[in-house]
Amino acid sequence: MPLYTRALQIQEKLLGYDHPETAKAANNLGGVYERQGNLSQAEEFYQRALKSFEKTAGPEHFDTGIVANNLASLYKRQRRDADAEKLYQRALMIFEMQLGPEHRHTAQVLSNLGEADQIDAIVKQVRDQLLQAPGEKGEIAATSEQDAVAKLNEILQS
Repeated sequence: MPLYTRALQIQEKLLGYDHPETAKAANNLGGVYERQGNLSQAEEFYQRALKSFEKTAGPEHFDTGIVANNLASLYKRQRRDADAEKLYQRALMIFEMQLGPEHRHTAQVLSNLGEADQIDAIVKQVRDQLLQAPGEKGEIAATSEQDAVAKLNEILQS
């Protein structure tokens, strides 16, 4: 981590805060934080990189799409589904325009959108079943959506 931070600091000094190479370093640092589970720091660096790319490269540039996809994945991980879908759609539009509909980056965003939809559907189905199903081994069935989500989380973590 210290090397990524140092690289970012050097690029800021030599190239400037919003330079595309500095933005790439910020995006990379966001990825490191995300892999470490520090999602708030990851979000901060992804947002910084996105703003820098929008400003210097443009809102429809390939690198803007890369960071939009990264930030969308982070939002999905945080269960900020509406924010994630908005950014996935933006990345998809950029990649289709810049790379074409059959490029691997375009396919990856489509896959991300599909996985998000599939996961949402499974969670809804399980939640609905928990709200309707009798409890097992003397347990009481979920009595509210909040209870159903808590039970679903227990199942997913076991």
